[in-house]
Amino acid sequence: MKINKLICQLFTALILTGIALALNGCSDSDNETSINNSCQTFLECQDKTVWENVPSYIGDFLKFQNNQNNPWVAYWTYEGECYHVNNSIDTEHITIIENSKNILKYRTGYEGGQYWAIQTFTYSNGKIIFKDEFYVNDNLDGVYIYTFEKSDLNLNSLTFCD
Repeated sequence: MKINKLICQLFTALILTGIALALNGCSDSDNETSINNSCQTFLECQDKTVWENVPSYIGDFLKFQNNQNNPWVAYWTYEGECYHVNNSIDTEHITIIENSKNILKYRTGYEGGQYWAIQTFTYSNGKIIFKDEFYVNDNLDGVYIYTFEKSDLNLNSLTFCD
């Protein structure tokens, strides 16, 4: 009887050890939508990733860059024939407010200017939510929210407008 109990306990311990090892061996890196766990900031985590605006309203694609002076490049089209390109560095003065692992938040426009915005990219559940808070004379004039999904599009394959 004691031998059967001992065998049962050993068998249970082996099963629990196997389950623990299997769970420990699984990681988010197996998930295509996960972010790089070794990164510390949004721009590090999303460096060189391409995201598609779904549905497309403000621009069809965004590519992030680990560069606080030029954090993203937007690619958009009006008719689908060719794409326009806009670097964030072309945006009127960017001041980074937060660049944490899942959030990039910045202000555009100059201090004391008539028009400015607070723009936030938030990574969650494999998507990026972009929130644009637009101000006129320091009064909130509009809030716009867009959803981006990760894309494997090779941006070099696009036809660019002159």
